[in-house]
Amino acid sequence: MNQSVKLPPGYAVAWTGQSVHLQHARERLMWVVPLTLVLVLLLLFLHFRHVGKVLLVMACLPLRWWAASG
Repeated sequence: MNQSVKLPPGYAVAWTGQSVHLQHARERLMWVVPLTLVLVLLLLFLHFRHVGKVLLVMACLPLRWWAASG
């Protein structure tokens, strides 16, 4: 069933799948996740004004994720 569709100038048809969307999401997350962690560190430092307390809070995050998954 080969049908041709006439498109106006400047338009194109492309067939993509979920793998293309997954690749774009991974590329976006490569800079969103580190930026988010930096912002969290900055906000914690502005709140506590002490590097030790900020590191203590950040060190507890993996334990919290582990406890929530089990």
